[in-house]
Amino acid sequence: MFNSKKHKVIINKYRLDVISADTAFYEFLADTRFYFSFDRLVHEDDRAKFIRNVEAGYQDWFVVHIVELDGTPIPCYAKLQDVSASDNVEITLLDIEMLRESEKLLDKRSVVNEAIHGLYGDDAFVYYPNRDEVEIITGTGAHTSCQRMSLSQLQKNLEQVTEDSNAISEFISGLRNGSRYLFIKVDGSVKNVKSDTRHSIIKCAGLYENGTYTMAVGYIHEYMERTYSDTRKIEIDSLTGLLAKGEITNMVIRTVDVEKRQDVTLAIVDIDHFKQVNDQFGHMTGDNIIRQVASVLADEVGDDGLVGRIGGDEFMILFYDAYDLESARPRLRSIKNTICGLFPPDVPGQPTVTLSIGCAAYPKDAANYEELFALADFALYRAKEKGRNRYIIYSKELHGDISAIKNSSHSQTRINNRGDMSQGEILCVIMDKVARREDYPVERLLDDYLENFEIARIAVYDRAAGKVLHMAGQKVPSKEVIAETEQYILSEYWKNLYKNSEAVINDIFSIAPIDETVYQLMKNQGLSACLQVPFNDRKGHPCVLSFEAVNNKRYVWNTERLHYFRLMAKTLSEYTLV
Repeated sequence: MFNSKKHKVIINKYRLDVISADTAFYEFLADTRFYFSFDRLVHEDDRAKFIRNVEAGYQDWFVVHIVELDGTPIPCYAKLQDVSASDNVEITLLDIEMLRESEKLLDKRSVVNEAIHGLYGDDAFVYYPNRDEVEIITGTGAHTSCQRMSLSQLQKNLEQVTEDSNAISEFISGLRNGSRYLFIKVDGSVKNVKSDTRHSIIKCAGLYENGTYTMAVGYIHEYMERTYSDTRKIEIDSLTGLLAKGEITNMVIRTVDVEKRQDVTLAIVDIDHFKQVNDQFGHMTGDNIIRQVASVLADEVGDDGLVGRIGGDEFMILFYDAYDLESARPRLRSIKNTICGLFPPDVPGQPTVTLSIGCAAYPKDAANYEELFALADFALYRAKEKGRNRYIIYSKELHGDISAIKNSSHSQTRINNRGDMSQGEILCVIMDKVARREDYPVERLLDDYLENFEIARIAVYDRAAGKVLHMAGQKVPSKEVIAETEQYILSEYWKNLYKNSEAVINDIFSIAPIDETVYQLMKNQGLSACLQVPFNDRKGHPCVLSFEAVNNKRYVWNTERLHYFRLMAKTLSEYTLV
């Protein structure tokens, strides 16, 4: 039998060759059928029907029997979908027998849920992504009632009982994207906003069936007094629903350095030439690609590891029980080939997308997280160096030991890989790099500031000409928008602020009554708050370093750390910028 109730396979619609599939399907094929065309896997009684449906582009579900290695036919539901106007077809296969077993399991879950409700008295919370609908189940047995609402209605209810728009956005996005851990607390009831309930907590988690997000389940606890303890939320990347950078980094560090879990593999995944994709096809296309890559990674890893997004187009995977890297190889191959199948070359109006992957194992290759990350990062660099669209598995015999790699010019080790350095220590490392005149371009310096200091966006302005010299981070405006808005820096409003050295604005709306033009120019850049430090570059040219919050209502800068912002501007004074 299949070892999974759902499979996705991409085939060529004319030759019927298998182009890519999930790892579980490749395991089902076994070595003897690895290069079979897909029609050879279909039972002879269904083969002609299957080929007709592929040729006709049949879009509805139909039953087809897939033959096991011993000749046993497995009844499956199948659905066909063209892949991006190419010559490829994606086949979704659902094992009918395993679906029946899943239904039985769901019946068992309902019994367990009822017992939990009886013990704790909380309301059950269930979200169905296929319907975009929430169910709130109150009571047990004959006294059970079910309140249904759309996710948009739930969002409206939340907005009426809390002003934390970021928390609401993260929670709703997490539900839609299948986050594994979700938590929100509000000042009121999410079921009935006119209720006397003073506070509510919703906790839930996404459930996956063999890598497919099926529902989110949890509970709602309502009470009258502030008796709850503040529990740290799991940080989720809002675009992909994967673990956020800090979250997965901490989890991997704990797994390797604290728990010392044996036989794990760390993989770093990077989308090739992603900046070119954004430049040519726009950021909406880029975001869609990131989401699809994230979905492929989450499906492939499932419950066998951790997946997180650690950069704009970069992801981290930790595979459990990968006792040697050969056990990770089929998964890496499946990830790479699936993306190639979804974004094939030479399709008009669509980018070609490929991945580069580097990985290493603990404790086979490395003694701790820092070494493990350095080796995986090095392997990723080699994958890019060798032409991209490939995975490289670290080998001491081929690539040298950790000390040689750390000292090589190819080492891409980031500042604060372990996540245990203070901001002061990070700043000292950066200043040392600048002072030693290392190969440390200003673009890399700004990226390190963004990565380590929780800043959304950084800009460097020419204070004499009112021009943007550098801008990096989130929601960077187009060149056209920048050209229309950058000269706000020359206004009398800002000249007066610079008389006191730094300019600290927690909400640009406060500027509107004083200078409406400046306010509109800053608003058009997507700015919501900023902290700006004037400085002179290496040749004495007046510049401004601007730390920027974007698309938030308000951001309160920590003025007790102004000395950090001054030192960050001081490092830039060592560069010739104009």
